[in-house]
Amino acid sequence: MKYQKIILVLVIVLAAVWGIKFFKRQKIDNPIVRTVPPEQPNTGLVQPEVSEFFVTAEGAGEFNPRHIRIKMGDKVTWLNKGSVVIWPAVGPHPTHDIYPEFDSKHGIKSGENWSFTFQRLGMWQYHNHLKGGSMVGIVEVLAE
Repeated sequence: MKYQKIILVLVIVLAAVWGIKFFKRQKIDNPIVRTVPPEQPNTGLVQPEVSEFFVTAEGAGEFNPRHIRIKMGDKVTWLNKGSVVIWPAVGPHPTHDIYPEFDSKHGIKSGENWSFTFQRLGMWQYHNHLKGGSMVGIVEVLAE
């Protein structure tokens, strides 16, 4: 019984150390990549300002930037410039049922892209469905 408690404590300590190392490795950058569409001709209609953001999948599996902040109604385009097929989707893996619309629903090959317009506020942690959550990023959708 005494050894079981010692083993349990060791397992908990090892899990905590692993968790700290894992989350430090998952460092999130905060650059904001924003492009504004070109000036539209004055038609007398008020059009909402919609910005487009770009996330690039690079190398063998990293999203860049890993954390972006946008406004509701903004569009994010994932550009695959990497060597692996990507399938952006918001967690939890593999069901993607927190924000099911934010799911490309298929793999995006190198040289291809996929866009999504965010209509819900929140901090959406997404992953590459094909890599089981080891390739991650965050889209933070703000009201203004």
